[in-house]
Amino acid sequence: MAWTAPSTFVAGAILTAASLNTNVRDNSLAGGPIYATTAARDAAIPTPFAVQRAFVTATNVNYQYNGTAWVAPETLSVPPLAIVSGAASVPVATGTDVAFGFTTTVNTDAMVTTGTTSSTYANAGKVTANKAGVYSVQYTFTSAGHATGLRYVCVAKNGTGSPLNGTGFFWQMYVPSASAQTAFTGGGLMNLAATDYLQLAVHQTSGADLTFNQNGCVFSVGFMGKTA
Repeated sequence: MAWTAPSTFVAGAILTAASLNTNVRDNSLAGGPIYATTAARDAAIPTPFAVQRAFVTATNVNYQYNGTAWVAPETLSVPPLAIVSGAASVPVATGTDVAFGFTTTVNTDAMVTTGTTSSTYANAGKVTANKAGVYSVQYTFTSAGHATGLRYVCVAKNGTGSPLNGTGFFWQMYVPSASAQTAFTGGGLMNLAATDYLQLAVHQTSGADLTFNQNGCVFSVGFMGKTA
């Protein structure tokens, strides 16, 4: 059983069992037209219609015509995923927004720019969505203990977001009740366009420098799927 270019029937032609088996049974079981190359496909289907499909053995792809061009279905054998750690444990000055620099653990789609820990977002580490869709975003890290002031965190998007002012995504504020370390864990889902990038930013108001444990920081951004 194989796919065969359908016959063109004319008035008065005798419809045989063999014709039905070839044109209906075998072609239906084949799942659609099959061509050796894209050139052979284009020659056989000079005016395709929208959503028409054709399999090409040379590329092992079942193409679909989108009304303008033949396109291959998107395959993600290794979905875009970035898992990064903080570059080092560093002091965060009181009253200052600071975005983390990263070291890379997993980076399947060239998403990570390591950067440096900096109060200037342009210099800090970032994770860029190279594919549009929904992403799972998660973070965890700790700050040094101090009984005074507050601790803030946010995920900044495209260099915009203030942990102090509650802008950005997954914003959190902690009120320390003692001098114990403050632990941050949070995240959720984000819809990102291609080239959108995320950064992890913190702020603290203890009145003194506090060390944020970036070595224990994990920031992950993983592709979940397309929105359309």
